[in-house]
Amino acid sequence: MRNLDRPLAFPTARRDPESGYTLHGRRFDDPYAWMERLEAPETQAWISAQEAVTHSVLRAVPGRDALRDLVARSARYARLSPPIPAGPHGREFLWRADASDDKLKLMLRRHEGAPLETVLDPNTWASNEALVFAVPSPDGALVAFGKAVGSTHDAVIHVLDVETGRLLPDRPRGTSHASLAWRPDASGFFYAACPEPGEVPAGDEAHWNAIYEHRLGSGPPARRVFGDDQVKEYWCSVKVSECRRFAVLSKWDYVHANAVYLLRLADDVLLPVAPALRSLNQVQVIGDSLLIHTDLDAPRGRLCVASLTAPTEWRTLIPEGPDTLQTVAGVGGRLYAVSSHAASHRVRIHAGDGTFLRDLVLPALGSVNRNEGEGIVSGISGPWRGDAVWVSFMSYVQAPSVYRYDYAADRLVPYHVPDVGLDASEYVTDQVWYESLDGTRVSMFIIHRKDLPRDGRQPVRLSGYGGFNISVEPRFTALQAAWLKLGGVLAFANVRGGGEYGRWPSCRR
Repeated sequence: MRNLDRPLAFPTARRDPESGYTLHGRRFDDPYAWMERLEAPETQAWISAQEAVTHSVLRAVPGRDALRDLVARSARYARLSPPIPAGPHGREFLWRADASDDKLKLMLRRHEGAPLETVLDPNTWASNEALVFAVPSPDGALVAFGKAVGSTHDAVIHVLDVETGRLLPDRPRGTSHASLAWRPDASGFFYAACPEPGEVPAGDEAHWNAIYEHRLGSGPPARRVFGDDQVKEYWCSVKVSECRRFAVLSKWDYVHANAVYLLRLADDVLLPVAPALRSLNQVQVIGDSLLIHTDLDAPRGRLCVASLTAPTEWRTLIPEGPDTLQTVAGVGGRLYAVSSHAASHRVRIHAGDGTFLRDLVLPALGSVNRNEGEGIVSGISGPWRGDAVWVSFMSYVQAPSVYRYDYAADRLVPYHVPDVGLDASEYVTDQVWYESLDGTRVSMFIIHRKDLPRDGRQPVRLSGYGGFNISVEPRFTALQAAWLKLGGVLAFANVRGGGEYGRWPSCRR
């Protein structure tokens, strides 16, 4: 370790005394603005010199190769999604990755018992190309997918013919394609996009996001369906209801609030559900009713119901409670409410009228939901009219897994529980509480081997986060698994602002 104590020769960063800008009549110096030009030779040279210094230190760390192998073992596990029904004769798609795959593949099973076929395999693409999303058409004949280069941003939609493997010539308008949903007859799809270059002032290319409709076989311009003409920072998302009568359109003020409308597909009439950007809302169409999960007038969340004939007139179905109601999914004729209870998840099952039925017992203290661009997404999925109930689960010591819930037997049946080389039964996850400076009680998870002596001599990896209503809930990572295998202790503080106990200031206790 003495090799790490030697003086380091960091590269000098040039100061440009002439660089700066003027704002509201005041001059501000910005001598390092040249570093923002990432592709410039000078910037690249400076970055390379910094990396050389960094690697000179890292290469001297003893046991680094063994640590890399340990992390790689925890990261190499098979992944499998619940099936996605699409098309006749039981045709279904699913996401799958073998332990040796870096990227998820889209697979097809033509009927029950049929072997899996690969539809899209980004592992065969260039290493810097990513499959950002893939959505089969309702008849299962086509797949619209987003492909990006260099990151998962700025995806471009392509349309694949499943039978022939041929790409259709369709090129939907706009940039940064996302959030795609097919029309029920597979004649086209809705999607979110930013404007074409030159349609907005320079510097605004990543703004003015909107929902467009692309009809197969047609060229630009596509029809703009939904968006905002006043605030360029808003972004949009779209889903098509299970009943296939409506597109659910959302306009988001980052992650703070969203407005929701229904597009009636029979006549393209827009119906407001939550027209004001005052709250976070998730909407599901069930029969002639709407389920609205909202934090409007309920910082810890509530579930409302409204009629399609009066979609803005809400009635509370599941009231706000002591836990934060994160999501409610209507599946199999029942309501599956996922709440954050002291920063981990609980699942309560209700009848369609809101009557509480029972708790769904999870495998351990862990997480069901996941946080994505469109807010918190429920880890409970399946059709409203059907008996398939899929439950996602993970913990600090269990990689993302999928179970099927048998309501009649009240039990979770493992569908996919990956092997990561770590026996979850050998570890314990405790939750402790401490007081912040103003006396507010804050929770923290502590994870370690069961047989580890609690004598204050063990290395602890402490982290925390509290912002943007993003909660720190039990999550599995390969790095954390490797740390635990080495005998380390993990500690995660649920810092205020993260939303574990509702929107601030509702989290005061």
